[in-house]
Amino acid sequence: MRAGAVSVERAGEHITDALERIRRVRALLAELGQRDEHLPLAERCADALAGDGAATPAARRKQAQLELATSGLSKLLRRTFLRRGRSGG
Repeated sequence: MRAGAVSVERAGEHITDALERIRRVRALLAELGQRDEHLPLAERCADALAGDGAATPAARRKQAQLELATSGLSKLLRRTFLRRGRSGG
């Protein structure tokens, strides 16, 4: 935004999208029993995905949802916030 590559409005939309995705990931983590708020979000996700807690089909579905949500969030963050020197928005 500061470099003029994206408008203030578009930057706000990107931030809102990222925060919504983070909320979804946190909700899935809570549903899977991963509530350690002291760990970084990526580490919490890795723990929840590696855990043996997916003994039931419902838990396995939640893990699959978490994996998709985590992947989508990661792609959004890389594409939107971490690329340098790009133009457009």
